[in-house]
This record gives sequence, structure tokens and C-alpha cells, in this order.
Amino acid sequence: MDIQEEWDSLNAEFEHNSIADQIMLKKRSTGVYETTLKHLKYKLYWVFGLCLLPLSLALLNSGSLQVLLLGAFAAFLFAAVAMAMKLKSLPAQLNYSKVTSSLLKERIRLINEILRFERYWGYIFIPIAAPIGIIASRLVKRNDFSLVFNSDNWFYLVPVCVFLAVAGIFLGAKMNRFAFGTYLDKLREYAEQLS
Repeated sequence: MDIQEEWDSLNAEFEHNSIADQIMLKKRSTGVYETTLKHLKYKLYWVFGLCLLPLSLALLNSGSLQVLLLGAFAAFLFAAVAMAMKLKSLPAQLNYSKVTSSLLKERIRLINEILRFERYWGYIFIPIAAPIGIIASRLVKRNDFSLVFNSDNWFYLVPVCVFLAVAGIFLGAKMNRFAFGTYLDKLREYAEQLS
């Protein structure tokens, strides 16, 4: 009879510890999720802030330079709005009682989708950012597109633009890994532990 009571006591203690561990795991995963979401929102604020620079410069200029700067503004605004729409699909908080492995994996997938969109946008916009800057600086001096491309310096500027594009893409990937990598790894680990 004593052995049965000890067995029941040990079983109850084991179940209690297992439930307590699962609750702590859910709380930790929720904290990491909220931190990751906060970092994504900060990144979105930066993108909206960067939208203001070409817009303000476009308002101060006219002619071809204004068209070029408004195009850069439109590209930034497109990225910001698309990122905001994706970010809006994520809830601000996770409910402790509903944190499951499948829910956490779905949130991780959505976060990765947002970061993937930003990476693809960077693949398109980073290589054209340096030429746009060079063209804009030459338009300030010459005020005519036909005079901008008559210079012999393009032979030297093309390799510099290619180098800056590769460096920008590489640094963007490193910055995303630094900002979000540890949090996403923790969320994946918690999702595996919950399943």
C-alpha cells in the first residue's frame, strides 16, 4: 500500500513539474515573440522615416531631379506599406493559454515572410540606390539628363556601384541576422519543445 501511495505521489509531482515547465516555456516564447515583433516595428519606422528624405528633397527641387526623387520616394513607400500590411497580420501579443507548437510555427513563418520580402526589396533597390544618388548629384549641378550621361566617369563609377550593391546586400543580411536571428532561433527551439 505504501508503494502505491509513493507511486501516485511521484506521478502527481512529475505531472505538476511537466505542466509548470510547459507554462514557463510558453511565457518565454511569448516574450521572445513580442521582442521580435517590437524590432520589426522599429524597422518599419525606419523605412517610413527614410521615405521622408527623398520626399523632402523632391519638394525643394524641380525638373528631372524632382521626378527621380519622387520615384525613390515611391519605392520606399511601396516597401513600407507592404511591410506594414504584413506586420498587421501578426497579432501584437500571444495568448498564454493558446500558445501551441503549430501557432508558434505559423508566427515564425509570417515573420520570416516579412524579412524575406524586405530582403527581396533590398536585392532590387540596393543596386540602384548608388546610381540614383550619383545621377541626383549630377542633376543638381547640370539640371539636364542629357548632360548627366556624357561624362567619362561612368567607367569608374560602375565598379564602385557594383561593389556598393554587393556590400549593401551583404550588410543587410548580416544586420537582419544580428537583429532577428537569435530570437527566431529561440522561437524555433520553443516550438520544437512544445510539440
